[in-house]
Amino acid sequence: FDSSSNHTIYVGEDMLVEPLIQGHYEKFNSNTGWSSRKHITPDAFSHWTWVASHGEHLVCDLQGHRGHLGGPRLNGSTQYFLFTDPMVMTRQGQFGCGDLGETGINDWFSRHECNEFCRSLGIQMKRPDNFWTHSKAPFHKHPTYHRKSEVGGNYCRVLRRL
Repeated sequence: FDSSSNHTIYVGEDMLVEPLIQGHYEKFNSNTGWSSRKHITPDAFSHWTWVASHGEHLVCDLQGHRGHLGGPRLNGSTQYFLFTDPMVMTRQGQFGCGDLGETGINDWFSRHECNEFCRSLGIQMKRPDNFWTHSKAPFHKHPTYHRKSEVGGNYCRVLRRL
């Protein structure tokens, strides 16, 4: 919490707080299928979440910190990924504007390139049946998109371009 802000906290107010991430903050992948391709673990993890949930969920839009030798420790280790603010996409699109539903999951897989970690997990052939029918246009930036709102037909805006 930044004590220099002028936000008043009221009794009974709900808040979501997380520890400050120490180290270099990076964007690893998005809910559109964009990937930094700098590390294989985040993309394989996203793919694995879809397989482990039997095609119901895909955890993506991963950002945070990758631990390294000589860097900040997490539970005594310097080798880790610390993800924050992930997006969970569902087939029904039930988790808010950033949940692009089944179409978003298919689009994510149309841009996902399985890596050696996917192959070592044995998940390289496990993908949605119709993912190939969606656009494979490359992304030059990695915005996080939000689906059309059910309220008033307005579109949720692109929240960030990093």
